[in-house]
Amino acid sequence: YYIHSLNLWLRENGLELFGCKPDSKEFINVRSGLSGAKRAMLGRKYSCCTYKGWQVIPTKDDYK
Repeated sequence: YYIHSLNLWLRENGLELFGCKPDSKEFINVRSGLSGAKRAMLGRKYSCCTYKGWQVIPTKDDYK
């Protein structure tokens, strides 16, 4: 998946892929987990590069 807006993508796919409804506590946890995985991939402080088996692959724009 290429995700431009994590919130929008998660609203459209969260129930199917993670079992979370938009704006629920689980939605916020998934968003936080995926955002943290991205921070870890970019070398910032975060504990894990994956979230529930999902790995974030940064693009060139992420390194600017």
